[in-house]
Amino acid sequence: EVASGGGVGLTVMPDGRTLREHIRLDPEAYLGPRHVAAFGAEPALLVKLLDTGERLFVHFHPDDAFAHLHLGSRFGKTEAWYVIDGVGEAFLGFNRDLDPDEVASWVARQDVDAMLSALNRIPIRPGDTLLVPGGVPHAIGAGITLVELQEPTDFSILLEWTGYPIGPDDGHLGLGFDTALTALDRSGWDTDRLAALAGRRDSQAGVTRLFPSDADPFFRAASQHRQRQPRPLSGACRNRWGGAARRCSSSSPDRANCVAISTRCPCVAGRRSSSRTPPATSN
Repeated sequence: EVASGGGVGLTVMPDGRTLREHIRLDPEAYLGPRHVAAFGAEPALLVKLLDTGERLFVHFHPDDAFAHLHLGSRFGKTEAWYVIDGVGEAFLGFNRDLDPDEVASWVARQDVDAMLSALNRIPIRPGDTLLVPGGVPHAIGAGITLVELQEPTDFSILLEWTGYPIGPDDGHLGLGFDTALTALDRSGWDTDRLAALAGRRDSQAGVTRLFPSDADPFFRAASQHRQRQPRPLSGACRNRWGGAARRCSSSSPDRANCVAISTRCPCVAGRRSSSRTPPATSN
């Protein structure tokens, strides 16, 4: 979105037109009348699949208030990550309060070591989630694949560009760094504040909200877990192996005896794979 410009990787439908074009032609069919009444044909959501072949440069995105004041946009760029592959690290939020002149000096001199040492390093692995509020500096380490949910803009302000196919002119959204850096959250993010960005919420019917409540004004995502009920033993097995009907599964309180029966009983052994607890699925 920075090096290649906007519109990179847009979803293309079977007829060759982009999903964006389809929505504009019939917004209510895709978004529903309530959404269209509030936002028009704008989905108000951008979803990206990101695979990091190298560490991404240190940058941040403006929040809604800054975007409205300086960029004439209803949306800033709060985002959230759901890691689907790779084990590595992310850099998120400063680990201490910083003076604006200190940050401006790092940017002007491209003192990347100072920037990285001032950021929190967070280990990440598949299944991890993080909310990244507008204004908070961040970078993603190499070898990570994640899904990004974002406000629908490509506003990025760069703190780092050395060694990447970009330069300082790409880094301030045409505002100049004196103005652009006022959008930066220079506050220190301690352990408790960072933990709140990774918070999940359980709800009813096996549904887990993947992001904390602070994400709700921007977007929501959930994981729904479905568990197949194990089958009972047949009447022949009950008669031969004794006792009342049993339900065999990895979570059975009588699992040891249940497994022993399954090993000897041909009608259970033949469908042993169906008694396993299926993996969680995400919708």
